[in-house]
Amino acid sequence: MQPLALFVHCFNHSLNLALQDTMKGLPATREALKWVHDVGVIVHRSPKRKHALDQLRATYDEQGGPGPSSICPTRWTVRVRLITGLLSSYLSVLTFLGDLAEQNTTEIIEDGKRVNISTEARGLHDQLKKGSVYFTLLAMRDVFSPCEELGKTLQSPSYTVSGAKQAVNLTLQKLKRMRSSDDHFETLWAEMEAATEKYDLKAPTLPRRRNLPAQNEYNPAHTAAAHQFNAAKDKIRKEFFELLDLAIAEINSRFDQDDFNKLQMMETALLTHPNDWGSDSKNIEDLLENYGFNVRKLKCNLESLSDIAPGCTTVGEVAGKLTELQPQARRLFSQLEDLLILLLVVPVSAATAERTFSMMRRLKTYLRSTMGHARLNHLALLTVYKERVDMLDVRRLMQLFVNNDLRHSIFGAI
Repeated sequence: MQPLALFVHCFNHSLNLALQDTMKGLPATREALKWVHDVGVIVHRSPKRKHALDQLRATYDEQGGPGPSSICPTRWTVRVRLITGLLSSYLSVLTFLGDLAEQNTTEIIEDGKRVNISTEARGLHDQLKKGSVYFTLLAMRDVFSPCEELGKTLQSPSYTVSGAKQAVNLTLQKLKRMRSSDDHFETLWAEMEAATEKYDLKAPTLPRRRNLPAQNEYNPAHTAAAHQFNAAKDKIRKEFFELLDLAIAEINSRFDQDDFNKLQMMETALLTHPNDWGSDSKNIEDLLENYGFNVRKLKCNLESLSDIAPGCTTVGEVAGKLTELQPQARRLFSQLEDLLILLLVVPVSAATAERTFSMMRRLKTYLRSTMGHARLNHLALLTVYKERVDMLDVRRLMQLFVNNDLRHSIFGAI
Protein backbone atom coordinates (compact mmCIF):
# COMPACT_ATOMS: atom_id res chain seq x y z
CA MET A 1 0.00 0.00 0.00
CA GLN A 2 1.45 3.36 -0.98
CA PRO A 3 1.83 5.97 1.76
CA LEU A 4 -0.53 8.88 2.05
CA ALA A 5 1.87 11.73 1.33
CA LEU A 6 0.84 15.04 2.81
CA PHE A 7 2.72 18.13 1.69
CA VAL A 8 1.92 19.81 5.00
CA HIS A 9 2.09 17.28 7.80
CA CYS A 10 0.68 19.22 10.72
CA PHE A 11 -2.28 21.58 10.82
CA ASN A 12 -0.97 23.57 13.76
CA HIS A 13 2.53 23.74 12.27
CA SER A 14 1.01 25.03 9.01
CA LEU A 15 -0.77 27.80 10.89
CA ASN A 16 2.45 28.62 12.73
CA LEU A 17 4.29 29.06 9.42
CA ALA A 18 1.42 31.12 7.99
CA LEU A 19 1.59 33.57 10.89
CA GLN A 20 5.38 33.68 10.70
CA ASP A 21 5.36 34.64 7.01
CA THR A 22 2.56 37.16 7.61
CA MET A 23 4.38 38.99 10.39
CA LYS A 24 7.70 38.95 8.56
CA GLY A 25 6.12 39.95 5.25
CA LEU A 26 5.41 43.57 6.25
CA PRO A 27 8.08 45.96 7.59
CA ALA A 28 5.67 47.61 10.06
CA THR A 29 4.65 44.38 11.80
CA ARG A 30 8.16 42.95 11.68
CA GLU A 31 9.64 46.01 13.40
CA ALA A 32 6.80 46.38 15.93
CA LEU A 33 7.16 42.75 16.94
CA LYS A 34 10.90 43.23 17.45
CA TRP A 35 10.24 46.18 19.75
CA VAL A 36 7.76 44.12 21.78
CA HIS A 37 10.47 41.49 22.21
CA ASP A 38 13.16 44.04 23.10
CA VAL A 39 11.00 45.59 25.82
CA GLY A 40 10.45 42.15 27.35
CA VAL A 41 14.18 41.38 27.23
CA ILE A 42 15.14 44.64 28.96
CA VAL A 43 12.54 44.14 31.68
CA HIS A 44 13.21 40.49 32.46
CA ARG A 45 17.00 40.64 32.16
CA SER A 46 17.15 42.27 35.58
CA PRO A 47 14.96 41.44 38.62
CA LYS A 48 15.44 45.02 39.80
CA ARG A 49 14.01 46.44 36.57
CA LYS A 50 11.13 43.96 36.63
CA HIS A 51 10.28 45.03 40.17
CA ALA A 52 10.41 48.71 39.12
CA LEU A 53 7.98 48.07 36.27
CA ASP A 54 5.64 46.09 38.54
CA GLN A 55 5.55 49.03 40.93
CA LEU A 56 4.67 51.39 38.07
CA ARG A 57 1.92 49.05 36.92
CA ALA A 58 0.50 48.98 40.42
CA THR A 59 0.68 52.79 40.61
CA TYR A 60 -1.14 53.27 37.30
CA ASP A 61 -3.56 50.39 38.04
CA GLU A 62 -2.44 48.39 34.99
CA GLN A 63 -2.36 44.92 36.54
CA GLY A 64 -5.06 43.44 34.30
CA GLY A 65 -2.79 42.10 31.55
CA PRO A 66 0.22 39.81 31.72
CA GLY A 67 2.70 42.62 31.21
CA PRO A 68 5.64 42.81 28.77
CA SER A 69 7.59 39.65 28.08
CA SER A 70 10.15 38.33 25.59
CA ILE A 71 9.03 36.33 22.55
CA CYS A 72 9.75 32.70 21.74
CA PRO A 73 11.58 32.62 18.36
CA THR A 74 9.67 29.60 17.00
CA ARG A 75 6.13 29.67 18.42
CA TRP A 76 4.31 32.24 16.28
CA THR A 77 0.83 31.33 17.53
CA VAL A 78 1.39 32.83 20.99
CA ARG A 79 2.15 36.44 20.06
CA VAL A 80 -1.19 38.07 20.93
CA ARG A 81 -0.76 37.57 24.69
CA LEU A 82 2.56 39.43 24.59
CA ILE A 83 1.18 42.24 22.42
CA THR A 84 -1.83 42.58 24.71
CA GLY A 85 0.49 42.61 27.70
CA LEU A 86 2.37 45.59 26.28
CA LEU A 87 -0.82 47.45 25.32
CA SER A 88 -2.32 46.95 28.78
CA SER A 89 0.82 48.40 30.40
CA TYR A 90 1.61 51.09 27.84
CA LEU A 91 1.82 54.06 30.19
CA SER A 92 3.89 52.11 32.70
CA VAL A 93 6.26 50.92 29.98
CA LEU A 94 6.70 54.44 28.58
CA THR A 95 7.44 55.81 32.05
CA PHE A 96 9.78 52.92 32.80
CA LEU A 97 11.74 53.36 29.56
CA GLY A 98 11.89 57.13 30.06
CA ASP A 99 13.35 56.72 33.55
CA LEU A 100 15.80 54.08 32.35
CA ALA A 101 16.94 56.28 29.45
CA GLU A 102 18.01 59.02 31.88
CA GLN A 103 20.37 56.64 33.68
CA ASN A 104 23.82 55.81 32.30
CA THR A 105 23.55 52.04 32.75
CA THR A 106 25.65 49.42 30.99
CA GLU A 107 25.31 45.67 31.26
CA ILE A 108 27.26 42.59 30.16
CA ILE A 109 24.99 40.04 28.49
CA GLU A 110 25.53 36.31 28.01
CA ASP A 111 28.03 36.44 25.14
CA GLY A 112 30.27 38.87 27.06
CA LYS A 113 29.16 41.90 25.04
CA ARG A 114 28.76 45.17 26.94
CA VAL A 115 25.43 46.85 26.18
CA ASN A 116 24.32 50.37 27.06
CA ILE A 117 20.84 49.78 28.48
CA SER A 118 20.06 53.51 28.58
CA THR A 119 20.62 53.84 24.84
CA GLU A 120 18.37 50.85 24.09
CA ALA A 121 15.67 52.20 26.41
CA ARG A 122 15.81 55.62 24.74
CA GLY A 123 15.41 54.10 21.29
CA LEU A 124 12.48 51.92 22.35
CA HIS A 125 10.86 54.87 24.13
CA ASP A 126 11.05 56.98 20.97
CA GLN A 127 9.47 54.23 18.87
CA LEU A 128 6.64 53.44 21.29
CA LYS A 129 5.80 57.16 21.49
CA LYS A 130 4.65 57.02 17.84
CA GLY A 131 0.94 56.68 17.26
CA SER A 132 1.59 54.64 14.12
CA VAL A 133 3.40 51.99 16.18
CA TYR A 134 0.50 51.85 18.63
CA PHE A 135 -1.91 51.33 15.71
CA THR A 136 0.27 48.52 14.34
CA LEU A 137 0.11 46.77 17.72
CA LEU A 138 -3.68 47.13 17.73
CA ALA A 139 -3.90 45.75 14.19
CA MET A 140 -1.72 42.74 15.01
CA ARG A 141 -3.78 42.07 18.13
CA ASP A 142 -7.08 41.98 16.21
CA VAL A 143 -5.82 40.15 13.12
CA PHE A 144 -3.92 37.43 14.94
CA SER A 145 -6.38 36.86 17.82
CA PRO A 146 -8.72 34.67 15.72
CA CYS A 147 -5.68 32.89 14.31
CA GLU A 148 -4.44 32.01 17.78
CA GLU A 149 -7.90 30.74 18.74
CA LEU A 150 -7.70 28.57 15.65
CA GLY A 151 -4.30 27.32 16.81
CA LYS A 152 -5.77 26.20 20.13
CA THR A 153 -8.51 24.32 18.27
CA LEU A 154 -6.04 22.57 15.99
CA GLN A 155 -4.00 21.33 18.96
CA SER A 156 -6.86 19.24 20.30
CA PRO A 157 -5.86 15.53 20.26
CA SER A 158 -9.42 14.45 19.42
CA TYR A 159 -10.30 16.72 16.50
CA THR A 160 -11.20 15.51 13.01
CA VAL A 161 -9.87 16.73 9.68
CA SER A 162 -13.35 17.89 8.66
CA GLY A 163 -13.72 19.85 11.89
CA ALA A 164 -10.27 21.39 11.47
CA LYS A 165 -11.06 22.48 7.92
CA GLN A 166 -14.33 24.00 9.07
CA ALA A 167 -12.54 25.90 11.84
CA VAL A 168 -10.05 27.24 9.28
CA ASN A 169 -12.88 28.39 7.00
CA LEU A 170 -14.65 30.18 9.87
CA THR A 171 -11.41 31.99 10.77
CA LEU A 172 -10.95 33.06 7.16
CA GLN A 173 -14.52 34.35 7.06
CA LYS A 174 -13.84 36.48 10.13
CA LEU A 175 -10.71 37.97 8.56
CA LYS A 176 -12.57 38.62 5.31
CA ARG A 177 -15.30 40.49 7.19
CA MET A 178 -12.63 42.82 8.57
CA ARG A 179 -11.41 43.28 5.01
CA SER A 180 -14.80 43.88 3.42
CA SER A 181 -15.31 47.40 4.84
CA ASP A 182 -13.59 50.25 6.68
CA ASP A 183 -15.59 49.72 9.87
CA HIS A 184 -12.94 47.74 11.72
CA PHE A 185 -10.19 50.08 10.58
CA GLU A 186 -12.15 53.10 11.82
CA THR A 187 -12.66 51.41 15.19
CA LEU A 188 -8.91 50.83 15.55
CA TRP A 189 -8.15 54.34 14.37
CA ALA A 190 -10.46 55.81 17.01
CA GLU A 191 -8.79 53.63 19.66
CA MET A 192 -5.38 54.86 18.50
CA GLU A 193 -6.50 58.51 18.64
CA ALA A 194 -7.77 58.02 22.20
CA ALA A 195 -4.43 56.46 23.18
CA THR A 196 -2.56 59.31 21.48
CA GLU A 197 -4.30 61.79 23.75
CA LYS A 198 -4.06 59.59 26.85
CA TYR A 199 -0.37 58.68 26.53
CA ASP A 200 0.75 61.89 24.74
CA LEU A 201 1.85 59.99 21.64
CA LYS A 202 3.01 61.55 18.38
CA ALA A 203 0.25 61.61 15.80
CA PRO A 204 1.00 59.60 12.63
CA THR A 205 2.62 61.62 9.87
CA LEU A 206 3.56 60.97 6.27
CA PRO A 207 7.20 60.20 5.48
CA ARG A 208 9.27 62.87 3.82
CA ARG A 209 8.65 63.11 0.09
CA ARG A 210 11.57 61.96 -1.97
CA ASN A 211 12.40 63.26 -5.41
CA LEU A 212 13.45 60.96 -8.21
CA PRO A 213 17.22 60.48 -8.60
CA ALA A 214 18.73 62.73 -11.25
CA GLN A 215 19.98 59.80 -13.35
CA ASN A 216 16.41 58.55 -13.81
CA GLU A 217 15.64 61.66 -15.83
CA TYR A 218 17.40 60.10 -18.81
CA ASN A 219 15.90 56.62 -18.36
CA PRO A 220 12.29 56.48 -19.63
CA ALA A 221 11.68 53.22 -17.72
CA HIS A 222 12.25 54.90 -14.33
CA THR A 223 10.48 58.25 -14.71
CA ALA A 224 7.21 57.29 -12.92
CA ALA A 225 6.95 58.94 -9.52
CA ALA A 226 6.04 56.89 -6.48
CA HIS A 227 2.49 57.13 -5.20
CA GLN A 228 2.06 59.91 -2.64
CA PHE A 229 -0.63 59.66 0.03
CA ASN A 230 -2.69 62.71 0.90
CA ALA A 231 -2.83 61.88 4.61
CA ALA A 232 -1.15 59.55 7.09
CA LYS A 233 -4.49 57.83 7.69
CA ASP A 234 -4.61 56.71 4.05
CA LYS A 235 -1.14 55.19 4.28
CA ILE A 236 -1.93 53.32 7.50
CA ARG A 237 -5.24 52.09 6.05
CA LYS A 238 -3.33 50.61 3.12
CA GLU A 239 -0.90 48.85 5.49
CA PHE A 240 -3.79 47.47 7.58
CA PHE A 241 -5.49 45.94 4.56
CA GLU A 242 -2.16 44.60 3.33
CA LEU A 243 -1.80 42.79 6.67
CA LEU A 244 -5.26 41.26 6.29
CA ASP A 245 -4.66 40.26 2.67
CA LEU A 246 -1.34 38.64 3.53
CA ALA A 247 -2.81 36.72 6.49
CA ILE A 248 -5.71 35.42 4.38
CA ALA A 249 -3.42 34.46 1.51
CA GLU A 250 -0.90 32.65 3.76
CA ILE A 251 -3.60 30.63 5.55
CA ASN A 252 -5.28 29.77 2.26
CA SER A 253 -2.05 28.64 0.64
CA ARG A 254 -1.35 26.14 3.42
CA PHE A 255 -4.80 24.71 4.07
CA ASP A 256 -6.39 24.72 0.62
CA GLN A 257 -4.36 21.76 -0.69
CA ASP A 258 -5.26 18.63 -2.56
CA ASP A 259 -3.56 16.37 0.00
CA PHE A 260 -5.75 17.71 2.80
CA ASN A 261 -8.82 17.05 0.67
CA LYS A 262 -7.70 13.46 0.11
CA LEU A 263 -7.24 12.96 3.84
CA GLN A 264 -10.65 14.47 4.50
CA MET A 265 -12.30 12.10 2.02
CA MET A 266 -10.63 9.09 3.65
CA GLU A 267 -11.78 10.21 7.06
CA THR A 268 -15.29 10.68 5.68
CA ALA A 269 -15.16 7.16 4.27
CA LEU A 270 -14.30 5.80 7.71
CA LEU A 271 -16.70 7.80 9.87
CA THR A 272 -19.69 7.87 7.52
CA HIS A 273 -21.94 5.04 6.34
CA PRO A 274 -21.32 4.31 2.63
CA ASN A 275 -24.93 5.23 1.83
CA ASP A 276 -24.24 8.73 3.18
CA TRP A 277 -21.20 9.51 1.03
CA GLY A 278 -23.51 11.39 -1.33
CA SER A 279 -22.00 13.28 -4.26
CA ASP A 280 -18.46 12.46 -3.08
CA SER A 281 -19.08 8.72 -3.44
CA LYS A 282 -17.32 8.39 -6.82
CA ASN A 283 -14.31 10.47 -5.71
CA ILE A 284 -13.97 8.49 -2.47
CA GLU A 285 -14.13 5.14 -4.30
CA ASP A 286 -11.51 6.26 -6.85
CA LEU A 287 -9.22 7.47 -4.06
CA LEU A 288 -9.55 4.22 -2.10
CA GLU A 289 -8.86 2.13 -5.21
CA ASN A 290 -5.81 4.27 -5.91
CA TYR A 291 -4.47 3.28 -2.50
CA GLY A 292 -5.04 -0.42 -3.10
CA PHE A 293 -8.25 -0.98 -1.13
CA ASN A 294 -10.91 -3.47 -2.11
CA VAL A 295 -13.81 -1.02 -2.07
CA ARG A 296 -16.50 -3.69 -2.01
CA LYS A 297 -15.00 -5.42 1.07
CA LEU A 298 -14.32 -2.10 2.75
CA LYS A 299 -17.95 -1.06 2.32
CA CYS A 300 -19.04 -4.32 3.94
CA ASN A 301 -16.69 -3.62 6.86
CA LEU A 302 -18.01 -0.08 7.20
CA GLU A 303 -21.64 -1.24 7.17
CA SER A 304 -20.86 -3.41 10.22
CA LEU A 305 -18.90 -0.64 11.94
CA SER A 306 -21.98 0.59 13.81
CA ASP A 307 -22.14 -2.78 15.58
CA ILE A 308 -18.64 -2.56 17.06
CA ALA A 309 -18.17 1.22 17.32
CA PRO A 310 -21.55 2.92 17.81
CA GLY A 311 -21.45 6.68 18.23
CA CYS A 312 -17.72 7.05 17.41
CA THR A 313 -16.90 10.41 15.81
CA THR A 314 -13.08 10.32 15.54
CA VAL A 315 -10.50 7.99 14.05
CA GLY A 316 -8.98 7.36 17.48
CA GLU A 317 -12.31 6.25 18.94
CA VAL A 318 -12.87 3.77 16.10
CA ALA A 319 -9.34 2.42 16.52
CA GLY A 320 -9.91 1.97 20.25
CA LYS A 321 -13.08 -0.05 19.67
CA LEU A 322 -11.38 -2.21 17.05
CA THR A 323 -8.45 -3.04 19.34
CA GLU A 324 -10.90 -4.33 21.96
CA LEU A 325 -11.92 -7.15 19.63
CA GLN A 326 -10.30 -10.57 19.77
CA PRO A 327 -7.81 -11.31 16.95
CA GLN A 328 -10.22 -13.75 15.32
CA ALA A 329 -13.00 -11.15 15.23
CA ARG A 330 -10.64 -8.42 14.03
CA ARG A 331 -9.75 -10.45 10.94
CA LEU A 332 -13.31 -9.86 9.74
CA PHE A 333 -12.43 -6.16 9.36
CA SER A 334 -9.14 -6.45 7.46
CA GLN A 335 -9.86 -3.62 5.03
CA LEU A 336 -11.13 -1.39 7.81
CA GLU A 337 -7.97 -2.10 9.82
CA ASP A 338 -5.77 -1.13 6.86
CA LEU A 339 -7.68 2.14 6.47
CA LEU A 340 -7.28 2.89 10.17
CA ILE A 341 -3.53 2.21 10.03
CA LEU A 342 -3.21 4.53 7.04
CA LEU A 343 -5.04 7.35 8.81
CA LEU A 344 -3.31 6.89 12.16
CA VAL A 345 0.23 7.04 10.77
CA VAL A 346 -0.40 10.37 9.05
CA PRO A 347 0.96 13.00 11.48
CA VAL A 348 -1.80 15.55 10.91
CA SER A 349 -1.36 16.97 14.40
CA ALA A 350 2.08 17.14 15.97
CA ALA A 351 0.83 19.01 19.03
CA THR A 352 1.56 16.05 21.34
CA ALA A 353 5.12 15.76 20.04
CA GLU A 354 5.68 19.51 20.40
CA ARG A 355 4.44 19.40 23.99
CA THR A 356 6.94 16.62 24.65
CA PHE A 357 9.88 18.85 23.75
CA SER A 358 8.42 21.76 25.73
CA MET A 359 8.09 19.56 28.82
CA MET A 360 11.70 18.42 28.60
CA ARG A 361 12.79 21.88 29.71
CA ARG A 362 10.66 21.60 32.83
CA LEU A 363 11.69 18.03 33.60
CA LYS A 364 15.42 18.51 33.17
CA THR A 365 15.90 20.78 36.19
CA TYR A 366 19.06 21.50 38.16
CA LEU A 367 18.17 18.90 40.78
CA ARG A 368 17.54 16.27 38.10
CA SER A 369 20.61 17.03 35.99
CA THR A 370 22.28 13.70 36.78
CA MET A 371 19.36 11.32 36.20
CA GLY A 372 19.68 8.63 33.54
CA HIS A 373 17.77 8.22 30.29
CA ALA A 374 15.45 5.58 31.73
CA ARG A 375 14.19 7.85 34.51
CA LEU A 376 13.90 10.80 32.14
CA ASN A 377 11.83 8.73 29.70
CA HIS A 378 9.56 7.52 32.50
CA LEU A 379 8.98 11.05 33.79
CA ALA A 380 8.32 12.28 30.26
CA LEU A 381 5.68 9.61 29.66
CA LEU A 382 3.95 10.45 32.94
CA THR A 383 3.96 14.14 32.04
CA VAL A 384 2.83 13.85 28.42
CA TYR A 385 -0.01 11.44 29.21
CA LYS A 386 -1.13 13.20 32.38
CA GLU A 387 -4.81 12.54 31.66
CA ARG A 388 -4.23 8.78 31.66
CA VAL A 389 -2.03 8.94 34.74
CA ASP A 390 -4.75 10.78 36.67
CA MET A 391 -7.14 7.90 35.94
CA LEU A 392 -4.84 5.25 37.44
CA ASP A 393 -5.60 3.64 40.82
CA VAL A 394 -2.72 4.95 42.96
CA ARG A 395 -3.46 2.52 45.79
CA ARG A 396 -3.22 -0.41 43.40
CA LEU A 397 0.14 0.85 42.15
CA MET A 398 1.40 1.17 45.72
CA GLN A 399 0.36 -2.42 46.44
CA LEU A 400 2.24 -3.70 43.39
CA PHE A 401 5.30 -1.71 44.46
CA VAL A 402 5.49 -2.92 48.06
CA ASN A 403 4.51 -6.54 47.38
CA ASN A 404 8.03 -7.17 46.15
CA ASP A 405 9.91 -9.38 48.65
CA LEU A 406 12.71 -6.84 49.01
CA ARG A 407 10.33 -3.97 49.79
CA HIS A 408 7.77 -5.80 51.89
CA SER A 409 9.96 -5.75 54.99
CA ILE A 410 10.43 -1.99 54.64
CA PHE A 411 6.93 -0.78 53.72
CA GLY A 412 4.76 -3.55 55.15
CA ALA A 413 1.30 -4.29 53.79
CA ILE A 414 -1.01 -1.73 52.21
